[in-house]
Amino acid sequence: MRSSNITVRANNGVVTLTGSVPSAEQVDLATNIAKGVPGVQSVTSRVAVRKEFSTRGSN
Repeated sequence: MRSSNITVRANNGVVTLTGSVPSAEQVDLATNIAKGVPGVQSVTSRVAVRKEFSTRGSN
């Protein structure tokens, strides 16, 4: 299962994104969405890419 976990904090037009997503494309998507919100002046992304392993448990 692939899941995203992003926390958004905003203060006076400055948005900080934290959390994890399964792909780098989702980091860009979240950042671009935040930048498109009216009143947002800057976005700092601290979102990490966390890939899940499909071979988990197979030895």
